[in-house]
Amino acid sequence: MAVTTEPGRDGNLVDVSNVTGPVTSVLTSSFTLTDSATGQAVTVTPSPSATFSGFSSCSANNLTCVLANQIVSINYSVSDTSPLVLSATSVTDESGFNFGQAFEGTIVATAPTPMVLVTQVPAGNTQGVTVGEVLTLMLPATSAGFSVGVPAGQTLPAGLTFAGSGDLVVGQNVLIDSTGITTAGDISTTTADQIELEPTQFSGTVSTITSPNLTVNGLNNFFTDNAISTIQVQTGTQTTFGGIVATGFNGITVGDQANFDGFLFNGGAGQNPIVFGENIFDNGAPVEAVKRIN
Repeated sequence: MAVTTEPGRDGNLVDVSNVTGPVTSVLTSSFTLTDSATGQAVTVTPSPSATFSGFSSCSANNLTCVLANQIVSINYSVSDTSPLVLSATSVTDESGFNFGQAFEGTIVATAPTPMVLVTQVPAGNTQGVTVGEVLTLMLPATSAGFSVGVPAGQTLPAGLTFAGSGDLVVGQNVLIDSTGITTAGDISTTTADQIELEPTQFSGTVSTITSPNLTVNGLNNFFTDNAISTIQVQTGTQTTFGGIVATGFNGITVGDQANFDGFLFNGGAGQNPIVFGENIFDNGAPVEAVKRIN
């Protein structure tokens, strides 16, 4: 998703998420990449404390690791100040993703065969992939081909895994390295040797609070049409807060409508999906609800 706070198509404020794309130029204190979500150039000035990870041939942990034509992901934190302050906190080298083969998508089906909706095609892709195309997804042969794009320094809670077909759930955003695309009849199939879980953005209503977790309902039709009516959002030291929230997690109340950004995991058979929350932008309670309370 591009770095923006413009209203989304559903009328909600679009949350800030990661930006992924190929690097086009590197300067002394910044670099520019082409955002695969929009095709626009994004200039990134990492914060002094930003982490650099995945650069196998560079251990400097700074901007000198970034080179032209690398595909990188940028994670942003969002402050709880007014006005909102954005900060690039991590830069990850997607070294397992070939410059001409990588694209991003959203999982739209898991059974009987996984399917992915192409949402972003970085400049340089040579496989003729187009945004809006739905592809059957052949997954990596081993768990070694699966990864989660958490920023360096973050640790996933026990039980949250992304290592095979059983960990897929509708709504996950993924970065795919495609070794090839084949078409038979009207069905196109992409074969992946690398697939990385990236943050998913969604909006909903806080229904229960059990610190440090939230239960969210009021989800959009994409989730509810796939029998997902509730998502649990786990917060922690990695989570940043924005919007009307002045006191972080403690400023959130039941009934608040919010935008969420985080890594979406399958909660298991009969369980709700779980989000490892990166950013929460609290829009507060709807005006109608406030009037009813008063």
